[in-house]
Amino acid sequence: MRFFMDTTLRLLLIEDNEEDALLLFYYLKKNNFILDSRRIETEAQLHNAMSSSWDMVICDYKMPGFSGLQALQIVQQKRPDLPFIIISGQTDEATIVEVMKAGAHDCLLKDNLIRLAPAVKRELEEAKKKREKKAVERVLRVKEKNLKHRLLRANRALLAVSACNDALFRAVDENELTQQICQIITHKAKYHMAWVAYANQDEQKTISIQAASGDKSNYLKNLQLSWADVPQGQGPTGIAIRTGQYVFINDALNSKRYDPWLEKTKQAGFRSSISLPLIDNGIALGALNIYSDAICAFTEEEIQLLLQIADNLAFGLVNLRTLKEKRLLQKQLQQAQKMQAIGQLTGGIAHDFNNILSSVLGFTELALTHPSVQREDKVQSYLSEVKSAGNRASDLVAKLLLFSHGGHAIPVKLNIKTAWQEFEGMIASLLPKHVTLLVEISDPNLTIFIDPVQFQQVLMNLCINARDALTGKGNITAKISMEKVDAIECASCYLQLAGNFICLAISDDGEGIDPEVVRKIFDPFFTTKKTGKGTGLGLSMVHGIVHEHGGHIQVKSRSQGGTVFKLYFPVQNG
Repeated sequence: MRFFMDTTLRLLLIEDNEEDALLLFYYLKKNNFILDSRRIETEAQLHNAMSSSWDMVICDYKMPGFSGLQALQIVQQKRPDLPFIIISGQTDEATIVEVMKAGAHDCLLKDNLIRLAPAVKRELEEAKKKREKKAVERVLRVKEKNLKHRLLRANRALLAVSACNDALFRAVDENELTQQICQIITHKAKYHMAWVAYANQDEQKTISIQAASGDKSNYLKNLQLSWADVPQGQGPTGIAIRTGQYVFINDALNSKRYDPWLEKTKQAGFRSSISLPLIDNGIALGALNIYSDAICAFTEEEIQLLLQIADNLAFGLVNLRTLKEKRLLQKQLQQAQKMQAIGQLTGGIAHDFNNILSSVLGFTELALTHPSVQREDKVQSYLSEVKSAGNRASDLVAKLLLFSHGGHAIPVKLNIKTAWQEFEGMIASLLPKHVTLLVEISDPNLTIFIDPVQFQQVLMNLCINARDALTGKGNITAKISMEKVDAIECASCYLQLAGNFICLAISDDGEGIDPEVVRKIFDPFFTTKKTGKGTGLGLSMVHGIVHEHGGHIQVKSRSQGGTVFKLYFPVQNG
């Protein structure tokens, strides 16, 4: 029987007898084996030969100073899968049993080498099957490991979806919600970092960082991003917002999208990322950005789950904003109704009281001019006090009427610096020596459109309040400048304002106002001053005058840290 081989047999032969070796080679070549062989005789040579690649080892059972069983042990230690056939000159059955028990693949007799070729072919095929089986097992193990890893990651993402939905259900505040979502993604889904980007509707289309979790390397610090089609807008976040499509990067260190932020990315240890747009009615509010420290970290299953989180977050943000706007409108309506009711009541009382007061003052004036009274100094003194009190009451009625009807404003284009200089002369006499009045005007040409008399009333009320807040030596500071506002809430009407304004800030370094009190200070007749020291109408009038001229108010105060009233007036063109 002849066997045909189409590959070379890399054979290591351990044989001390050259003639026996040649005979063995002859039988193999006779059966069409192409040999790439080496013959060795000693243990040292075997150790050296083990560094090469072999298909089979054929070994003599007994050699001077070295045996086949010793050689078998060495091969099993270094290459346990390598086929090993022993050739023996002994014919006793005990030798064959010993050899096979030791782990040899076969044992042949030197005087019956006709079995050599079939045995070699059989063992080669068996070794090939074992290699293929092991290769398949390795592939299966890798696939099983990958599948388990994918299932683990998908399960984490699924847990994150559930936790995010729970956070959305309980959410009452936009800032808290976005922070919770980022923390869930890093803590439950085990991603490296997550942050929420907001798409600003400014001229440069900038991106702001709303919330973040896992930014241990300060990656987001001073990060300049845009969602415009400019170089700073070509990153994943900008593209996701601009196109409304998610963008994932398998290897951030080798992606052109990360070129502008490559060094920061290396320091942060990110390798892959995904940016998911937050869409409402086809418009991107921003993006949810997630980072991993592994390459190709986002499987299709994960992406679908993360898209759910982004979609649900966008829905939650819109819902919270709608609820906030609704609450704000309700608050504004309640405030307007309260002010209207108080105004109507105040106006009615003031009119009736004014009529009575006119009679009191009129008859007091007549009594003071009566000859009999002029001869009585004490009576005249009493009547003078009555007249003085009546005049004060008349001033109060005038304020009540101004509050209830809003006064008759005649707005003009007013230079703020000029108006302030006129006001300084009026307020100086009302300030004690231990109070210093400071002023900072960034531009002497700033103007607002307002009634000059009412503007003086606003300044007077704010400065008098600042004076009364100072218990000892202190400063009242007025700052007038242009100010860009991103998004703040008016302290008295609760409307949101943003844009460019002319800002008039009056501050003191007094004891400050309690937060609970700040919410009430614009209510008519609310005052923290002692009885007889204040009417509680000053800030109500400030509210009315400022808003009548299109302005808004901000109040910042802290205990022992002073108070700042900031009035924002619209910029006039032309």
